[in-house]
Amino acid sequence: MSRICTPEDNGSHSPPADDINWQESFFLSWYDACSGSGGYHHVDFQPFRKRACVWSWIAAGRRVVSRFQSLNLPFPEGDLGDFEAGPIAVRTLKPLSDYAMRVRHERKDGPGFAEENIVFKAFTQPLYLSMDEAGRPTEGGGKVGVSDYHSGGTGHYENIGKVEGTITGFDGRRIDVCGFGMQDHSWGPRQYGALTAAHRFVHGAFGPDLFFSLYAMAKEDADFSYGYVHDNGSFHRVRDLQIDVVMDRDGHTPKRVEIDMWSPTGRGYSFSGEGHVGSVSTHDGGYFGTDVYGEFRFGARRGTGLIGVRERAGPSARHRAWLSAFDPGPSTASR
Repeated sequence: MSRICTPEDNGSHSPPADDINWQESFFLSWYDACSGSGGYHHVDFQPFRKRACVWSWIAAGRRVVSRFQSLNLPFPEGDLGDFEAGPIAVRTLKPLSDYAMRVRHERKDGPGFAEENIVFKAFTQPLYLSMDEAGRPTEGGGKVGVSDYHSGGTGHYENIGKVEGTITGFDGRRIDVCGFGMQDHSWGPRQYGALTAAHRFVHGAFGPDLFFSLYAMAKEDADFSYGYVHDNGSFHRVRDLQIDVVMDRDGHTPKRVEIDMWSPTGRGYSFSGEGHVGSVSTHDGGYFGTDVYGEFRFGARRGTGLIGVRERAGPSARHRAWLSAFDPGPSTASR
């Protein structure tokens, strides 16, 4: 059966004794479309490598005002329900649900700093990647996602909710912010370069009655999708999903997105989104992805959310098979 998280899962988990790829991650991202302000903050803790890896950036006025990335920070002491890693400090207000976050980026070219102080409050109880209409985890719900959830002792939960607080830029100007965001926590083995060959991940919210988290993933020899739409208290899982992205001329920044999703109950949804501001992240194994915040629309409703994209860097196994059928000789272009 699927793993149902308890308040104890808000904190640290014990890794197995022999899996060097085991990690535990905390993620919180949000966007306020009115002020063009947002934050993207991801931390993964790797106990066997004795390090913490951080991606972090802050946006205001539809531009990134500060960034931080390091894949080699000290592994923090204590329980991860409350932690500090590099510029990020997180405090649990309500386990599995509500968090306070402070992010402080020091200026690289002189004195000063940019700072984000926000509180995230989830709309619902913890969400899982496979749920029924009543919001209950279904069989296999803990075995889908970017971590190897087929391994024992692993798990994942996520939340979508409201974010309020302030951003202070390097110029000292403070902005009051109010938007929607996503928080997740996962633990288990993870090799970032092998997560996907390509992916399109979107999350968005229009309010506590309507929000979504949808994943379209590609491995070397298969495509798959999962996620949900929450609509007036009911959760609608993915039966079929199409996420079409228009990329900017730099080849990695999403400009617009069109989303069509059908559920097993016959309920369908179409969302559209426009990118406002984004940044890139890298990790071990050649991982490279771009995440953009912007505005989503559903009919006359307007909301905010994230468009996360990793494009394929080379031909897949299926492409190679097709190419070799016509040209069986060696070719660096098809390797």
